[in-house]
Amino acid sequence: MPKALITGGTGFIGSHLAEKLIEKGWTVFCLVRDPDRLRWLEPVRDRIHFIEGDINTVPDLPEVEYIFHLAGMVRAVKDKDYYSVNTGGVKNLYRKACRVDSAKRFIFLSSLAAAGPSSRPEGRDEEEGNAPVSEYGKSKLAAEEFLKNEKSLPWVILRPGAVYGPRDRDVFKVFRMAARGWFFMPGREERMASFIYVADLVNAIILAAEHPSAVFRTYLLAYPETVSWKSFAERIAGLAGKRLKTVPVPLPAVSLLCRINSFLSLCTGRPLLLNSDKEKEMRPLCWTARPEKFIIETGFKYEFSARRAVPATWDWYRRAGWLKD
Repeated sequence: MPKALITGGTGFIGSHLAEKLIEKGWTVFCLVRDPDRLRWLEPVRDRIHFIEGDINTVPDLPEVEYIFHLAGMVRAVKDKDYYSVNTGGVKNLYRKACRVDSAKRFIFLSSLAAAGPSSRPEGRDEEEGNAPVSEYGKSKLAAEEFLKNEKSLPWVILRPGAVYGPRDRDVFKVFRMAARGWFFMPGREERMASFIYVADLVNAIILAAEHPSAVFRTYLLAYPETVSWKSFAERIAGLAGKRLKTVPVPLPAVSLLCRINSFLSLCTGRPLLLNSDKEKEMRPLCWTARPEKFIIETGFKYEFSARRAVPATWDWYRRAGWLKD
């Protein structure tokens, strides 16, 4: 059976990927910074080979066929940190991977933020020019541009939209707010987004590693239908038996909050979810993508849909005690 190395395996998406690969019979190695932070991997811990290290000081890699690079920095205290981890980390890991004789493919989980927002609700495609608006997005794009100049080891770049599902703590904040019947919306105009459930994303990642057509390609990953964040929150509120109350928050107030949070981060050294860089991503009206290219070239089929995935996520949060009556 295939052997794979995962970075970011202790995180939200990475832990789901590790579990799925093990379920399929793969041999899995995980590069981890802190061996004590294996909460999500506990059920399969004894079936994973752990390698201590990080993507800035990558140790020698084992003889694996596939390298899944999911580790990255989503929020940072200083802008330069995005580039150190998100760009520098890809360079370090890819160069190490090129020294592995058995390596067949390098799979890089980038982000829709690297492409930038769409000018239309139906979404951008892979041919549209890149226009990232945040330092996070720019750091991911810089990593992609590095890979596109490399041919030593076949690679594939994946750009998911908004990912949600069990164990996620970011979109969970929308679940928690909507479960109480509230939705605080930046500005008065609805903001459209492309979502994907973590189980479908993991299946797409594995298919991108194995499919012969997915070599030296960049793909957008999301559900074909785009929805507004308000509609997304309304689905959640419906599960809670609540009628959603939408509260528009003036953009100047959002900007002020993000600036305050960025200042607090500098003082404490701890990055916060809402910061000045994330504010740049909150202003555009459409973070939407068209996934047809991946579907056509690989034959990918979704296991879930938004109609099934939102209740599945809701049920997990309830069972985990994250959402209470």
